[in-house]
Amino acid sequence: MIMIGLFHEVLGFSGLDKKSLEENHKRGQAMNQTRLRRYIVRRKLVRANTGHYGRPMPPRMRQYLTFLYEPFNELLADLLGEDWRHVW
Repeated sequence: MIMIGLFHEVLGFSGLDKKSLEENHKRGQAMNQTRLRRYIVRRKLVRANTGHYGRPMPPRMRQYLTFLYEPFNELLADLLGEDWRHVW
């Protein structure tokens, strides 16, 4: 809640209004989704790091990393849109 107040204070100081900022954010978000999709399609066509690792990741490590990064992946999906939920 403190961060929201600080955000509004910065908006007021900079002379920006919340509505125009939200409109710009929505436009930018749509453009970023399109760019990201194009980038991923290109990356799938030209695979990088296709070598082999010495041994597979232990299941316990995979479980820990999934637990650790799941909240961040959900936030990222919230920003990118529903097409990106549960991709990682």
